Amino acid sequence: MTRRIASLAVVVVSLFANPALSQTANAPSGSAKRPIVVRMPRGTNTVQLKGVLGQGRDCCVYRFRARAGQTLTWSIKGATTRQAFTAPNGETDGGPELPPSIPLPVSGDYLFAVSPNLMAEDGFGPFTLTLKLAL
Repeated sequence: MTRRIASLAVVVVSLFANPALSQTANAPSGSAKRPIVVRMPRGTNTVQLKGVLGQGRDCCVYRFRARAGQTLTWSIKGATTRQAFTAPNGETDGGPELPPSIPLPVSGDYLFAVSPNLMAEDGFGPFTLTLKLAL
């Protein structure tokens, strides 16, 4: 019991001592500071993610782990969106014309962000994002 209390105290002190940690902890899930972690279901290489884009909401950034040489194939249905893609080495690509198939150059954590296309009338609302990783 004493160890648990001591561990909790260390976490609390760490949050106050490091403002970046406390900002990340307070960031909404799905934001750039706290992306939604995506794990492929066992036995498959595809996952479907559902979200809702609304005015003033900082959503939806997804983080997934992949290996160099894999290819990400993605599709989206629902609201008209923009996408941004960031590799572990910091390279980014994005916009309404992000290619639907992206070769992954390095191993590590990738970010895939979905945001409303503000130039479209139907940029807000529900969406379903499908991500597939293949060799």
